[in-house]
Amino acid sequence: MNVILAPPIAESLAAVRRNIDRAARRAGRDPSQVTLIAVSKAFPVDAIEEARRAGQMHFGENRVQELSAKASEIGSGLRWHFVGRLQRNKVKQVLDTGAVIHSVDRPVLADEISRRAAGPIQVLAEVNLTGEEQKGGVEPADLPALVRHVL
Repeated sequence: MNVILAPPIAESLAAVRRNIDRAARRAGRDPSQVTLIAVSKAFPVDAIEEARRAGQMHFGENRVQELSAKASEIGSGLRWHFVGRLQRNKVKQVLDTGAVIHSVDRPVLADEISRRAAGPIQVLAEVNLTGEEQKGGVEPADLPALVRHVL
């Protein structure tokens, strides 16, 4: 039986950063302007801490409970990103972590975030470019109206 071992987290991050650097330079962009978000769903806190020691500071989660638990256990110093479909009844939990919300796809969600936020919060609109009904995201044609609503 052959067992393939994954490289250490620091080594993997270094390889990803080299790829980002090359791609950014080919595109005429400054690599330091690219933010790498390590999606840590299903990884234990120990792995996140190992990545932090390797210089990774941005982590994404797609489940509110997992985001809340990890943010609470790890404490300050990291930048959290919520990358999953967000239900209005879970907005407060996400806001409590200080996470950037990557999945605003409807005005009622934007209103709930605005109502519950103590101050400005960074959000990103999620756009469904494939038209798949099971996927989240605002339709491309509806994006301008959503952006106007959020602003």
